[in-house]
Amino acid sequence: MKALSSLLCGGLLSVLSWNCAWAETITVSFTARVVSLFDSADALDGELALDQIVTGEYFYDSSVPNSQPSSPNFGEYDLGAERTNVRIPVGSLTFEGNAPVENMVRIGVLQSVYPGMGGQFSMLFSGNRDLANGAIVNSIEFVFRDSQGQLPSSTALPATAPDVQIYEERSIVVSGAWNGNWYQVTFEIESAELVEPPHIEISPASSSFHPQQRFDAILWLPAGAVVSTLEARAGGAALPLRFPWECQDALPDSEGRMAIVCPDAHLALTAMPPGVTEIEWRAELLDGTVLTDTVAWKVIQ
Repeated sequence: MKALSSLLCGGLLSVLSWNCAWAETITVSFTARVVSLFDSADALDGELALDQIVTGEYFYDSSVPNSQPSSPNFGEYDLGAERTNVRIPVGSLTFEGNAPVENMVRIGVLQSVYPGMGGQFSMLFSGNRDLANGAIVNSIEFVFRDSQGQLPSSTALPATAPDVQIYEERSIVVSGAWNGNWYQVTFEIESAELVEPPHIEISPASSSFHPQQRFDAILWLPAGAVVSTLEARAGGAALPLRFPWECQDALPDSEGRMAIVCPDAHLALTAMPPGVTEIEWRAELLDGTVLTDTVAWKVIQ
């Protein structure tokens, strides 16, 4: 079982670089193509052109409650800056939410009730960061519309990436202003996929062991991550598997992942009753990110 425990997190993904705090985060990466562009005042410094391909990511906290619970076919979710964001880098410019001032992101989920009625999933980011050249980004709006009403399947926030094969409309519209002139860019999303959050990889994984079997535990952290502290618990009780005490760091592997070695990890099982013991690992990184993972180690008598 793998999870991202999200007390604080900075630099969560290779593309995203903001701080965030959430419980159940859905992160989606996408590629999109410019299908229309109006920029008479050159607010975008010539960084965009028709048919240009861009990449980006967005995330939201899927545990946010529906503010319209009485509506049978519509969900509305208001999220603050720490619970959602979007980032679309384009050359020297970046379309990005989370302005330094308080902002609001509204997500709407319209579920089709009748065949042919159509369904829609939309996200409207306001209060965005200005571009590096000072141009204002008034809004970044995502719209996924299915005229046949197959999606969304409920009024809940989606837990997966949008299926671009079903949504015939899958657009991003960015609007803003520069020196009294407005600009607008429309992208069509061509692909979208769910991004797996960073996690700990543990060896040995869930396994069975002979009572006399000896082994060390090795934990790999995401590439570039630097661990501050690490601990293991079983049934809420702390085990003598801690960094930087019983465990030590090792050389990074070929993928640049930091490794932590806990010698004689089998000794942690000697005080446990026979059977399956769930070992809960918790690593706090220097940037405040907290990663957790659990393995089941079974001692066979």
